[in-house]
Amino acid sequence: MKKHYINAVVSLLHKGNDIDVVLANLVTTLQKKGHEKLHSEILKGVIQKLSFEKSSNARVVVASAHDAEKQQQSIATALQALGGNAQDATVTVDPTLIGGFIASHKGRLINHSYKEKLVSLYRSITK
Repeated sequence: MKKHYINAVVSLLHKGNDIDVVLANLVTTLQKKGHEKLHSEILKGVIQKLSFEKSSNARVVVASAHDAEKQQQSIATALQALGGNAQDATVTVDPTLIGGFIASHKGRLINHSYKEKLVSLYRSITK
């Protein structure tokens, strides 16, 4: 239900409606339906969704510069799946990833890091 409110508010803002009117109508609708407790979560979701739409640059995090070169094709494929472009991507090195990469674009994420695989393995073993 929260997602429906978030999508409706974002859609109205994209159509050019006045933000004060949209937010006032949101409060009125939440009060009528008894969903006042969702107000802050909806606003956080709207801000998050709008910020994801605004950030158009793809980002890649790798364990080392060598990994970026070695996995160039895999990174390009992952970014293409996310709708991004490998040539425009910002590359950051994070040695805690151990190996592999994390690709993100417009709030979507593909995590092919060794760290993620090891944490997942650990969690499945210790359940």
